[in-house]
Parts: sequence; C-alpha cells; structure tokens
Amino acid sequence: MDKHAQPPNAQSVSVHAQWLDLMTQTSSEAKAILSTVATRNAKRFAEIFFETLLSDPKARGVITQEMIDQRLQATMESWILRILSTWDPSKIEDLVAQQHQLGVMHGRMAIRIELVLQGARMIKRSVSQAIMNTGPADLLRIDAAATATGLIDLAVEIISTQYANEQDQANKTEESYRTFASTMNATLERAPAFSFVRMGKSISQKHDGRSP
Repeated sequence: MDKHAQPPNAQSVSVHAQWLDLMTQTSSEAKAILSTVATRNAKRFAEIFFETLLSDPKARGVITQEMIDQRLQATMESWILRILSTWDPSKIEDLVAQQHQLGVMHGRMAIRIELVLQGARMIKRSVSQAIMNTGPADLLRIDAAATATGLIDLAVEIISTQYANEQDQANKTEESYRTFASTMNATLERAPAFSFVRMGKSISQKHDGRSP
C-alpha cells in the first residue's frame, strides 16, 4: 500500500464500524437483490460514472476514452461489484484500504473531486432505479436501495478524505520546491558579484607581486 494511503486510526475505526452496521442491519433478501442488481448492471453504472466525468473539459485532458475502454471501465465495474455485493465482515478492511488508494489516485491525477461526487450521485440514482425495477416498491427494495446509498456514500467519503490529504501533501511539496527555488535563485544572483570581487583581488595581487 502507498504510504500516503494509510488511513488515520480514528477514521478507520469509525468507517469500519459504519460499514459493519450496514452489512449486519441489511436483510439477506435485500442483500441478494442488491448483489443481483450490481452484477447485472455494473457495466451501465460504470458508463454513467465516466459520462459524468468526461463532461468536464479538464477531466478530458487527464482521462481519454481509450484509457476508459482499455482499463478504467473494467476497474470501475469491479469497484461497483465489490461495494454492492461484498457481505463478509472480514473483507471490510480491504474495502476501506481500496478506497484510500482510489483517493490517492484521483488526487495525483488532479481529477476534480466534485466530478467524482457527481458521478457517485448518478450511480446511486441509477442503482435505486434498478432496484425498484425488480418489483414493487416494498420495504425490502427500499432497504436494499438505502443500503446501496449508504455503502456508496461511505466509500466516497473515504476517497474524498484521502483526496484532500493528497492535495494538501502536493501543495506542501510545491511550496517547499518554490522556497528552495527562490533560495537557489538568490544564491545564483549573488554568485557573479562574489566572482568579480575575487577576480579583482587576484588581479590586484598579481600586479603587487603577491600570490593570490
């Protein structure tokens, strides 16, 4: 794991507990509906996410359709399936770690986090609609939709937090570089003056018959 992607202990415990609550409080029937919907519609949900992302000109400068077709589409589909169809509590730690890694990736690629949030919102809407399309809007499907929303919100919360941390680290690095560059520029600006002074002294000493 990337060292920048290590989650703070307090947040990790809190998120783990919330994730566990969603797993344990959701009925097995609702879990089955959600898993089926995710499996059947992961491709379309991922497409909706990237359609939202590519609506931004700056994002198109970072992510191309070719990148989506070759790798990112499959990665997003896998993310949707893991978030919406993993019910083993022992997998929560891995799920949380994955979200931190995604936050690092988005931060380093400088993808605007609001676009990620918009994409996630569109996925939640699409998932809820797909769940309701499986049958009457009864308590079972409402439970499944609420769980889907909660899981996606948790995942995006982790991604957003890590994104902010990554951006903060990048800003500090840039500021350190600017300080270093400014110091070096000031040194270089003084260097010629020092050289001319030394050269003048050397010439004067030679005329006087002294060694420099």
